[in-house]
Amino acid sequence: MTNLLNNAKQAMDQAGEIEATLHEDEAQILIDVADSGKGIPTEEQPFIFERFYRGEGKKYQVRGLGLGLSLSKMIAQALGGDLVLLKSSPDGTVFRLYVPKSKS
Repeated sequence: MTNLLNNAKQAMDQAGEIEATLHEDEAQILIDVADSGKGIPTEEQPFIFERFYRGEGKKYQVRGLGLGLSLSKMIAQALGGDLVLLKSSPDGTVFRLYVPKSKS
């Protein structure tokens, strides 16, 4: 969750909005993190969950190793959930974190 919020903050040049929304159904909790940043270029979207991948727009502007999204997705999957890119456009980006509910 922290990584998604940090990425959302970095996606906006100066000012913008970050919105976290929580939904649930019988089996899982869904957390959407949306930002009003410039979006992820379409040609980069298939690679964002790969280890060490850094988008062209971030390589020289933001420090990092390109591990945040891949590790976040791996952790979510290890817990029985997932992390997906719902949409991205020049108006912003939305990621969804799926977290399974406890069976007890």
